[in-house]
Amino acid sequence: HRVDLTDGDAVRELFAEVRPEVVIHTAYSMHDRADIVDATQHVAAAAAAQGATLVHLSTDMVFDGTAAPYAEPDPVSPVNDYGRWKAAAEQVVTLGPCPDQAVGLGEDDDGGFSAAIAPDGGHAQHNCKRSHDDAVHDE
Repeated sequence: HRVDLTDGDAVRELFAEVRPEVVIHTAYSMHDRADIVDATQHVAAAAAAQGATLVHLSTDMVFDGTAAPYAEPDPVSPVNDYGRWKAAAEQVVTLGPCPDQAVGLGEDDDGGFSAAIAPDGGHAQHNCKRSHDDAVHDE
């Protein structure tokens, strides 16, 4: 399915039709705040309305790079618009309507990703391995 994630009505309609149990939100744009923050708000709201678990993938660009490696409780400190937008999208997810969610901060050295923010808003570590065979791409 294709949908404009910045169109809240379209996202709600798609989720009502598909009724997902788990949503892995990976969409992004390096050049448009709406494609990151607004889209994330719509996905989070639609996931919550369906009772779906939401996994939102973020980026290490939410940090400034001066104190790497980062740990889960480290405060964000983005130095560009993309990092600021991704940090804002993390807030949309962690403070938003979807009670069952996690934020993935990016790929680790083993080809998985690290989900650092637990559903209760606290910090937890979940190592989620993925493989090319497990990935589903709907173009």
